Amino acid sequence: MIEATQTQPGRRSRNERFAQLIAAGWTQSAAFRDVWPHAREWKPESVHTAASRKAAKVAPRVAVISAEAAAQAGVALQDMIRQADLDHAVARACRNASAAIKATTLKAKLCGLLGGGEAQRREANEKALADLLGMLDGLDRQAGQTPPRGRTP
Repeated sequence: MIEATQTQPGRRSRNERFAQLIAAGWTQSAAFRDVWPHAREWKPESVHTAASRKAAKVAPRVAVISAEAAAQAGVALQDMIRQADLDHAVARACRNASAAIKATTLKAKLCGLLGGGEAQRREANEKALADLLGMLDGLDRQAGQTPPRGRTP
C-alpha cells in the first residue's frame, strides 16, 4: 500500500497551513482560497462548503495550534505582569507615586480588571485605589511622615 505522503506530497502541508490560518483567525473561506488558489474561481457557496468540510477535518490540529498559542501568550502575559511588579517596586523605591500608579494600572489591565462591565471596573478601581492608598501610606511611614487626612496609617 502506498502512503498518502508519497502520492500527494503537498496534501499534509496544505492541511497544516489551512489549520494555521484558521487558528490565526482567518475565515474558513479566506483560508481555503489562500491554501487552494484554484478555489478563487469557484462560487462563494462552493468555497464555503468545501472550507467547512476541510475545517471539520483539521479541527483537532486547530485546537492544538490554538492551545500552543494560548500557552505562549500566557507566558508572555506572566512576564508582563512580573515586569509591572518590578516597575512598581522600583517606583516605590524611588518614591515616584505617578510611576507606581501607572505600574499598578498596567497590571490591572493585564489581569483584566479594567476591561469588564461598569460594576467590574468600579470594583477593580476601588480595590486599586485602596491598594494605592496602602502603598502611599507605606511610603509615608518609610519617610517618617504622617499620612494626610483621610488616609489611615
